[in-house]
Amino acid sequence: MECLEDAYHEVCSVFTRLCPRLVPSPLWGVSLASLARADPDAICGVVYGSVNSDCTAIVKEFRKWWFSLPRDQCSVCGSQASEVDEDWRYCIEANTGIAVLERLVPLCEKCHLAKHLGYASVHGKGREALEHLTRVNGVDIETAKRATRRAFEVHMTLSRIEKWRIVLKGVTGLPKNVMEVIEDILNFMANNGYSFDGYWLWYHTRREHEELLERRAIEESEEFLRRALGMHDKPLNEVVNAVKEDPLARLTVVRELEEMLGRYGIKVLQRETEIALRGVRVVNAGFEPGKSRQTLDILTTSGKWMVFAPSKLRGIILRRVMDELRKRDLDYIAKTVGVEESDRDEQPVIIYVPSFLAANMVKEVAEVMLRVLEEFRVDKLVMFKPDTFTYAGIYSDTAKGMKPYIYMTSLRLKLSAMDVLET
Repeated sequence: MECLEDAYHEVCSVFTRLCPRLVPSPLWGVSLASLARADPDAICGVVYGSVNSDCTAIVKEFRKWWFSLPRDQCSVCGSQASEVDEDWRYCIEANTGIAVLERLVPLCEKCHLAKHLGYASVHGKGREALEHLTRVNGVDIETAKRATRRAFEVHMTLSRIEKWRIVLKGVTGLPKNVMEVIEDILNFMANNGYSFDGYWLWYHTRREHEELLERRAIEESEEFLRRALGMHDKPLNEVVNAVKEDPLARLTVVRELEEMLGRYGIKVLQRETEIALRGVRVVNAGFEPGKSRQTLDILTTSGKWMVFAPSKLRGIILRRVMDELRKRDLDYIAKTVGVEESDRDEQPVIIYVPSFLAANMVKEVAEVMLRVLEEFRVDKLVMFKPDTFTYAGIYSDTAKGMKPYIYMTSLRLKLSAMDVLET
């Protein structure tokens, strides 16, 4: 399969030597370079949902090949190369995006930055990248600006495409069976919400579903606070101010959380939860054009369930949890360590929830995690940490006199709660 017409053909007719084909956002973190740095157990577990020794062996063979590629002379300007760049072509056929890898080329640091103009712009190096594009392509700055504006327009169009087909065409030196598996991995990631970002292997649901879950969680949280405090008719900022300023109000909220979550084997830590409650804020948000209303700030309510799972199982557990959550329309954001760390027998599997005050959503996600852990005979403590603790640098080795989480559960705690309910 090939792209009959490159989506960036107009841009590349201006930038004839070095063309910034911006990577569509659904393909961010889905690349050969990212895969070469991945832990084979983690990515193969995610893709195949089980231990797959053939896949791990192939990823290891691919990694060895990738780091053996020459990085000597930049193919554009002739200076010392530092990167192997993936030269992709993008097109749209019948509402499906096609990404074809045409070739791998060595690039120097400056040419690589200019090629990835979007990355350069985000990191405050857009002007530097643009000026380099003008030099190596021999065009004036105004012509370059017009072409880059067009590049960003094309990027926006491509980024709206949800379904993608990745084709590895211009790759030589790898056996056919290795190429096929690597292509399958990239296609699975692109079409199922998985991507690499440095240290982490991420899962993200579709943007519209992410927004729906966030709204559901925030609405549940607001209703919960009003009900717990008996402030149904008060403005939201008054409700939140009561929680922040009145110790008795905070204790009331904590007791209500204990009642709601405790029946499912989730223990609420009073002091830590009160600290999290003091960090909750209200913002004005627009849900309709020209209209806004007070709502909870999701940056102060979001958090994540975490469990330290056996390293070799973490990818499989992440995949199983997200598959089960997707059946319940609860798949949101998740991650595990994506790189190989030979000295770690356990690695975190982290499942995000939009609000620690959305008790129903919090307990449903915990129940799915415990069910999957039981399937793999992993009896470990599962902890819920609010993102405000992470922003404040509160970790197990820095939290003095407190826990770095507000809720905890386990298979044993769940069984104990079930026994209590039955009696």
